[in-house]
Amino acid sequence: MKNIKQLALASYTDNKLDNKKILRIVNKLSRKEIKFYLKKIKLLESKNTIMVTLVDRNTDKKIINDIRKIFKNKNVVINEDKALLAGIRILDFDNLYEYDLKSKIENISKFLTK
Repeated sequence: MKNIKQLALASYTDNKLDNKKILRIVNKLSRKEIKFYLKKIKLLESKNTIMVTLVDRNTDKKIINDIRKIFKNKNVVINEDKALLAGIRILDFDNLYEYDLKSKIENISKFLTK
């Protein structure tokens, strides 16, 4: 299974998945190995992808460019969520950073009711 991990890492060219390499690799693997290989690829992709959720996709381009500069070696995906009140949510693999008015109000409310 160590070889499968190495094959998953070898599936990238310039930090992007290379379809030709993937097809070459998959054609030589058994069904069980393909399943494990796909799990490793998905894990690598989630580690290399930043999910940014904003209230509006038309947010100031400077903010989006700043986020891309901060995470320059990762793929940045911009999503829209109208329920997010005046803020931003950033998901970096297992880390969730949420900065919005709604969560601030909820935190203050919890603090005051204690």
